[in-house]
Amino acid sequence: MKKLLSLLAAITVFASGAIAQDAKEDPLDTVIRLTGRIDPFLQAIYRDHGDVALKVYAEASHQKWVEQRKTLAAVIATYGTPALSRAGDSAVIAIMNKTAALADIVAAKYPEGCEYFFTGNMPDWYSVVEVRNGRMDDLRAKTYAYEDGKFRAPIALMSGKERYHVMKRYLGMTGGEIHKALKAPAGVSDQDMCSIAKKLYNVRALPKELQGDWGRALLSLGPSPEKQKPAAGAKPASGAAAQETKAGSFEKEMKVLAGINPFVHAVFMDHEDETRQLFAQAQASGGKIDPRAQAAAMVAKYGNPALSRANDAIAIDVLKKTAALNEALARYYPQGCKDLMSMRVSQAAQAIPQIKESYWQVMEAKRLAYEDGKSRPPAAVKLTAQDISQMITQHLRVTAAEVQKLTNLAELSDEEACSITMRLNAIDPVPEAQRGIWARTAMSWAG
Repeated sequence: MKKLLSLLAAITVFASGAIAQDAKEDPLDTVIRLTGRIDPFLQAIYRDHGDVALKVYAEASHQKWVEQRKTLAAVIATYGTPALSRAGDSAVIAIMNKTAALADIVAAKYPEGCEYFFTGNMPDWYSVVEVRNGRMDDLRAKTYAYEDGKFRAPIALMSGKERYHVMKRYLGMTGGEIHKALKAPAGVSDQDMCSIAKKLYNVRALPKELQGDWGRALLSLGPSPEKQKPAAGAKPASGAAAQETKAGSFEKEMKVLAGINPFVHAVFMDHEDETRQLFAQAQASGGKIDPRAQAAAMVAKYGNPALSRANDAIAIDVLKKTAALNEALARYYPQGCKDLMSMRVSQAAQAIPQIKESYWQVMEAKRLAYEDGKSRPPAAVKLTAQDISQMITQHLRVTAAEVQKLTNLAELSDEEACSITMRLNAIDPVPEAQRGIWARTAMSWAG
């Protein structure tokens, strides 16, 4: 019985999560291959330092997200930044141009992401297509420069005095802006970080003979493991100012969430006071509280009961769109089918436009089902465990052996996982009279 209930949970889609590992592939090759989908610069470093890649991958499951960010920043600072500081002029100038273009995009489309230019971190970079593409262009340019610089001898870099002169004379920065550039992101607004980043990477404002030197000097600073946006540890403003800051941060997070997962956003907005409280607790924890776990609990509490009451047509549409997402994963990112069985669609998978769009369609369909179901009474008829078992084995053609494999994903290849999930998410094999109740069961299962 437990296995059947776990199987039902596998067909529910929710949130983002960890990268699945192909059991047939060498672990190091898997880490390197999957890293390349979201960060080609880090992938190049991992190729040269496989021991570091495996260590980071092994530690990630035990770290909070803040610690993970610091670990990756330390890896880049240790192995990537020195190579960039030795790269040739053309490679360095190419980075500067790509980063300047990205700064323009982020400032316009996602200003809270301008932290990236000072810490190397950009939460939810995948949520805006233009930002995602610009970030990948920037990282590819850094990859080329890394390969160019890693075998070169060290080059004398600009002194602090020389850098200050460049910023004042050629980049048009004020003393206040230079001070903010040095301490960002601490105490610096998103808008100021965007403005400063655009100036810092405007390499074309410099004489040609200085462009390479300035690029190497700037890149040599690298992402600092200690440079992070202030969270709970920082002293907040007092009184009304603190409330305004927290409210603004919450609103920004909700705006980003609405573009990624409209279903969860709708649940949060219907229970805004509780959401704000959980949001504040996560911020105050300094990374000790995983906001994804909080989101899952709220969806289980408020979202799933409403989904279980949605009308037939809307529920069936959710399952059809989930099947379309499953097909996109099978085609473009087959290892993601295992994530789907764990109720996840990873950030790496969502970096692929076709999957991101399909995922959004599923979440929007679930939002509509949630809105429809929350005002309806509980469904009069529900499927029994025997009904569920019959549906899976007789109509969806998932065998007992496959059910057994689902209890240990390591035994499944990516292809097998995709095959099973695609059958579980199919609606056509279900008898027409049972399609509505089956779709409600599938999308609202929280066990």
